Amino acid sequence: MANRKLPFGYHIQGGQIQIEEHEAEVVRLIFDRYAESPSYNRLTAVLNGQDVPYAPGKRWNKNMAARILRDGRYMGGAYPQIITPETFRRT
Repeated sequence: MANRKLPFGYHIQGGQIQIEEHEAEVVRLIFDRYAESPSYNRLTAVLNGQDVPYAPGKRWNKNMAARILRDGRYMGGAYPQIITPETFRRT
């Protein structure tokens, strides 16, 4: 699988980084579910039941979820904010 150019949840439009809302919903789900029940196995089972894959033809795995949970760019700054700093700290 090729590396993503942008974090999951974002795309480029008109030369600007924008939120990809379908993916951003999954990012929020990842943070919320992991905060409720910190289990990568349970989290990836939920993610694989969603209609938004990490990449076309690729099932979610623990490493993909962990990468998102560690990525501070989701709090905003150089990237549009998808989650709050409080949400990030809960995990």
